Amino acid sequence: MAQPKSPLKIYELLPKKNCGGCGVKTCMAFALKLMEGSADPGECPYIEERERAGLESLVSPPVKRVTIRGRLRGITIGGERVLHRHELKFYNPTSISLELSDLEEREDLLRGLAAASSFSMERSGEVFRVEAIALREESGDGERFAEAAKLASEEFPGPIILYSYDPGVAVKALEGVEGTPLLYAATAGTLEEFIEAAFDRGCPLALESDDLGSLRGMVRRAVDRGVEVVLSPASPIGPPFKTLRNFIQARMGAILHGIEEFRYPLIGVPAAVWREPRDPEEGIIRESLTSSMLLMRYADMLIVKSRSVENLLPIYTLRQALYSDPRAPATVKPGLYTFGTPDERSPVLLTTNYALTFYMVSGDLHRSGISCYLIVLDTGGMSVLNALAGKLINPDMVRKYLEEHRLGELVKERRLIIPGGLSPLSGEIEEATGWSVTVGPGDSSELSRLLGRL
Repeated sequence: MAQPKSPLKIYELLPKKNCGGCGVKTCMAFALKLMEGSADPGECPYIEERERAGLESLVSPPVKRVTIRGRLRGITIGGERVLHRHELKFYNPTSISLELSDLEEREDLLRGLAAASSFSMERSGEVFRVEAIALREESGDGERFAEAAKLASEEFPGPIILYSYDPGVAVKALEGVEGTPLLYAATAGTLEEFIEAAFDRGCPLALESDDLGSLRGMVRRAVDRGVEVVLSPASPIGPPFKTLRNFIQARMGAILHGIEEFRYPLIGVPAAVWREPRDPEEGIIRESLTSSMLLMRYADMLIVKSRSVENLLPIYTLRQALYSDPRAPATVKPGLYTFGTPDERSPVLLTTNYALTFYMVSGDLHRSGISCYLIVLDTGGMSVLNALAGKLINPDMVRKYLEEHRLGELVKERRLIIPGGLSPLSGEIEEATGWSVTVGPGDSSELSRLLGRL
């Protein structure tokens, strides 16, 4: 489905009252928000039902959204509008699911579920976690799989993926799982049984085939029965470059050519690299590379097996970069931040509100264990050197921030530590503020050494 090239097409379907009931002042502004996917037609209080249907059809994303729900929380995948991030932005970040096996003993399964539930990593202000559990049926025992699925649903707050190619086993496991789990996966030979199970429970169904023509036929049959689908356009143990090609062709088919059967989220299984015995280090590298490859080529959900930081951190870091908004600078709120329990003898530091700079500085300050104040200047998301070159930092700005936050009353010694990149302004800042200025290091990792000497 091609996206509207102009908000005028959307504007024609709006009531043109400019009432502000949608949260923006004019209907044209609302049309712009609808076009980029940051608003919903239902936010307009005056749209009639007839216009609403046409409007929703016009502004709906080429890739449909699918929601998978667990005991306490759910995830939404899909909703993409463009092939390349710079055209607009990418939306719902790729969900990372951890594979566990029903062959594991109960105690081992509990440990794996606890590790997945408590997993947390923070980078640049974003907290990463495992979004879902993919429970793989390897035992061939329907009772065992059902018990493991029930345990996973009870112990893990998020969605469960029932990873079994046997529809009878999957149906039995569904009974003990809360929410709307994802059934993975129906093949051409098991499609009808899986469609019936997914329809009866109202849960989404993953369809697997490395033949895109066959996959389109499977999608038509499932959707005609009212089942939400997720596409796995590859065999998990198939050739990796055929998998990559299928992912690309499916997403291009949805966005560039409006092929209805491809307008669904894509799921990849990097965990399949462990199907063959291999050295653990090699396995982690292969799984991480496969995950990165699929992430960069439109995967909306990934199933991974390794819980190691060496595998997960590169995946989350790449995802964070891909799903940042290229139209908006990465910024943090300007103002005064405290670290530890600063008092009147604590140092005062200065930096900009560029997110990467802030999180590097704040991380190093946390690790130093030294209590201090940090002034974050509003430089429009520019780094220290860019802000200096663009004249976004000046001595009067620094003086105003010091006065606004009453730093002179908070500390006895009026000493301000500025980034090394601002050394050309050190004299002017001293003159404008009346504070003693210390030029800090160019690299924030050296801050702890400097602060330890003061």
